[in-house]
Amino acid sequence: MTKTARISCLSILACFWLAGCMSLSFPEGWTDPRQEDNKGETKYSEFTYFAFLKEDNPSLKSDVVCTGLDPYNLLMISADSIELPCELIPRFSVGDGSIIWNGDELVSGETPIYCSAKYPAQIRIQGIAPSDVFHSISFLPYTGLPVIVVATNQGKSIESKTEWLAAELKTYGFGKLPDSRDSVLVKKRGNGTATYPKVAFNVKFDKKRPILGMPKNKTWCFLANFRDRTEMRNAVAFRLGQMADGLEWTPKSKFAELVLNGKHEGLYQITEKINVNKNRVDIDEIGADSADVNVGYLLEMDNYYDEAWKFRTAINGWPVNVKSPDDEICDSSFLDCISSFYNGFEQCLVSGDYETASSQYYDMNSFIDYGLVQSLTNNGEFFNCFSVYGYKKKDGKLFAGPLWDFDYRTFNDVDKSLFTDGIWYMYLKNDTAFVRRVKSRWDSYKSKVDPYIFDYMDSLATELSVSAHIDETIYPFSRFMPDMKNGDEEMTFEQAVAKMKQVLSDRIAQMDILIDRL
Repeated sequence: MTKTARISCLSILACFWLAGCMSLSFPEGWTDPRQEDNKGETKYSEFTYFAFLKEDNPSLKSDVVCTGLDPYNLLMISADSIELPCELIPRFSVGDGSIIWNGDELVSGETPIYCSAKYPAQIRIQGIAPSDVFHSISFLPYTGLPVIVVATNQGKSIESKTEWLAAELKTYGFGKLPDSRDSVLVKKRGNGTATYPKVAFNVKFDKKRPILGMPKNKTWCFLANFRDRTEMRNAVAFRLGQMADGLEWTPKSKFAELVLNGKHEGLYQITEKINVNKNRVDIDEIGADSADVNVGYLLEMDNYYDEAWKFRTAINGWPVNVKSPDDEICDSSFLDCISSFYNGFEQCLVSGDYETASSQYYDMNSFIDYGLVQSLTNNGEFFNCFSVYGYKKKDGKLFAGPLWDFDYRTFNDVDKSLFTDGIWYMYLKNDTAFVRRVKSRWDSYKSKVDPYIFDYMDSLATELSVSAHIDETIYPFSRFMPDMKNGDEEMTFEQAVAKMKQVLSDRIAQMDILIDRL
């Protein structure tokens, strides 16, 4: 794949970010995903025709005609071979108006428009409204993945981690998944990832909704995986978690192309957000009108230490952030309840009272399986106490998980440690009952993982290959490599995936030795 993203024997999608609600002709076998939206009057009736014709553009396999232009027109341009960037000549009719592109008036059937998979073509219509009307035309290769189009209010950038921004979200499943259109709220997400140019963000619906076939919920994460050359570290780690019996819930995810405010942003991983819900972390948390503090809660050990309610443990100073209940519900009494329980657990570990720790404070199977996944992935963030989640059920023990944040410093051959060198485990490895259970569960878990996980990685690599190559042209790794620590930033996608598989294979063999030595 060249830097110009040559797409051979594929399809090119033209995403028209335009105004109005007129009819749209789709290729054979397609249905109009806007059929429930065609209820209003045409806002700009003078803009009656826009097309790319084969007679003007020999590279096209057939004419592409847009008979109505609205924010969610999505047309397929069939092509045997198109190289982007390129120039395409449009034909159009705007009544008494005119189309301005790059400062000059376009002549229908004569003036070419520069078309790029990276930058949308900005056009302006004069003379048909009280003020000029601006549109953009974005071209993106059809990669076989769904396309999600997000339009924020007034095209505002997603910059705040605290303030929600109104937006519309449209999904195109191309017959493989349902199409949908919703009003949503969006805001930036992440800590280190929030500093990178490929924005990661959260999406919140006004009510529980499914997306890309996943169980319905209000909140979702759009992961950019900017630091991951393979694009699949999080997905593989999640699949390893889903194969572990001791982990009650691990996030599901699907991949899609994202168009944000008319610009193709590349490959995104749409992921279930970690929150309390019967389809996710299923615990009985405190309600706004409840005086009972002996209920469930969700915690995150993380050195960013940036939640409103938080504490450091009494002995080791581990940073514990309260993720649920919400900030407005939690109070000092509830925080005291949480810290008292956690400090009691820590005291048992440090003093060697492992029987009390396992009988009263922690769920052994979840802690073991959580540690096994962290070790298999060589997660450096885990050993440095970032994104380490745990939750407690009402009148219950502390469970480890859910798994999160595997795009960075994972699946590399730098760290040879076992999970028993980190956090709670540096004490638990001295418990003979815990070690016996680790050895037993590793033998059972390994038989599920190998060879299945490698087949999954091959399948996922095939699914993502075209998109991953294009994503590299949008956000090249070479510009940001000084801060990269996965060890594959200078590799091709195929080389990076091959290395990831080899590292995981070697790690399984290495863990056989390390666990046997416990």
